[in-house]
Amino acid sequence: AAGELGMDTGLRPYRGRVRPTVIRLPRVGSGTGEVTGFTGRVTVVNFWATWCPPCVREIPSLNRLRRHFAGRPFSLVSIDYAEPAERVRAFLDEVEVDFPVLLDRDGRTAAAWKVVGFPSTFVIAADGSIRYGVNAAIEWDAPEVLARLEALVRAAEGR
Repeated sequence: AAGELGMDTGLRPYRGRVRPTVIRLPRVGSGTGEVTGFTGRVTVVNFWATWCPPCVREIPSLNRLRRHFAGRPFSLVSIDYAEPAERVRAFLDEVEVDFPVLLDRDGRTAAAWKVVGFPSTFVIAADGSIRYGVNAAIEWDAPEVLARLEALVRAAEGR
């Protein structure tokens, strides 16, 4: 079970003071990944690194989460912390990652979001507020996690 892997089991209401700030970072591969607005959709922002075993363990469930909400007002933004692009690219050749990976080369974006450990994930509701914060790896498609995210996505859809 999740607990045996040292994984947190669920979403915690966010108690911090971070306001979502614009994310504009190079994307692995080419181009720039940009998240400028956090309203009108549910956005999951995941800070991670290839050297972090729990981060790697939660990737499959993040892939499934993204597929689960495909075509709905939902985005998943993955930000690698301060690693060389070549290392991240080599990792992505080995591990299936179905979402864009942005490179926080100097760690400045993580610092702006007050990230102190990895993985750190923020769930932002359609009103632009951070609703949940998770400073651990979790199963992102566990029923109770999906239920909470479904409620946020439904609110974003206005139903």
